Amino acid sequence: MQLCVLNLDYFVFQFGINCKMIYYLCNIITTKLKKLFRIFLFFMMITCTTKLQASTCIPTGTTVTLTRQSEVDSFPINYPGCDTIEGDLIISGNDIVNLNGLINLINVKFLSIDNTSILNLVGLNNIINNIDILVISENQKLLNFNGLNNLDSISRFIVSNNDKIIDLKGLTSLKKIGSFELSQNDKIQDFSGLDAINFIWSLDVLNNSSLINFKGLENLSYLNNFTIDGNNS
Repeated sequence: MQLCVLNLDYFVFQFGINCKMIYYLCNIITTKLKKLFRIFLFFMMITCTTKLQASTCIPTGTTVTLTRQSEVDSFPINYPGCDTIEGDLIISGNDIVNLNGLINLINVKFLSIDNTSILNLVGLNNIINNIDILVISENQKLLNFNGLNNLDSISRFIVSNNDKIIDLKGLTSLKKIGSFELSQNDKIQDFSGLDAINFIWSLDVLNNSSLINFKGLENLSYLNNFTIDGNNS
């Protein structure tokens, strides 16, 4: 019965009721098949554990900063199988020209992209679920938000000091934003690209010198707080 009690508490913690059920099956199966069945379960649990550990990286309370293109490119090598980031991911460095190495990410809690040379956000295409905090700042070559086309919601969204963006195109699936700050983007003219947005709790539009109008927010049905200041146009 040793293989049947392979640290049951660990597997119940990791996999919940399914592994507990496996444990009981292991004890009731016929004696003739028990040895073979236990070996099968042993390897299955090892496989499950490996998969679980590989799917999540950068745990809560941990920050990983990528400062060079080579570090972005090596992300899937350094974090094999990782699709979920519970901690903070910071991408910062003018050597960085694309985010293709992040293509496997599905869930991200905190993501900051600043002072890079990227033209768009291609590489983040598979991020669908809510991002708790997303900061896009001081990317002087950024032209649009292509790459975040599948993202549906952001709890806190900061877009600031990106000199070349003229609108918000690329955020075609974005429906809800908790807190949205759009500030000091010198060439942004309107909100085009946010055509799906219907909910913003708080919107701060500050010091965007070329802002003309609020085109792109026609479908917005809820806005709780609104601040606008220093937009010269």
